[in-house]
Amino acid sequence: MPALYAPIIAMLLGLASRGVAFEFVAMLAAIGMVSIATPFLNVQRWFAWPNIILTAPVPVALAGISILLLRSLTKKYDYQPFFLSLTLFALSYAGLGISIYPYIVPQSLTIWQAASPEKSQLFMVAWRRRADTSDSRLHGWAYWVFHGKVNAASGFH
Repeated sequence: MPALYAPIIAMLLGLASRGVAFEFVAMLAAIGMVSIATPFLNVQRWFAWPNIILTAPVPVALAGISILLLRSLTKKYDYQPFFLSLTLFALSYAGLGISIYPYIVPQSLTIWQAASPEKSQLFMVAWRRRADTSDSRLHGWAYWVFHGKVNAASGFH
């Protein structure tokens, strides 16, 4: 059965590798434009002497991850580009967070002003715990019912 999927997988990998160059350049251009603009929201946070030691690793890491991502794309690795792309986005959000902290809406609304009242947050935490418990029980029951009934020969492994 897996031999039937091989041509389809090869075709999909070919399509993905053809479009990745444009998408990579577009993603770096978008990250670059935002990275150039956001430090000027708070110049002292990014460029003042003691702070530059703390904030400089973000753009340096972003450049390093971009180089690693380009190398992994040219070598046509399967999993590494995915995880490096996730790392790029996480670093982008970290840089944005450094620029606008403690504001959610720059220069007007802080995180604490935007947060809901404490009672509402506690209510949500309690109901989330209840939902997690119910979800865990459901998954445990489903495992107990179906374990051992599905094998590799049936094709659903």
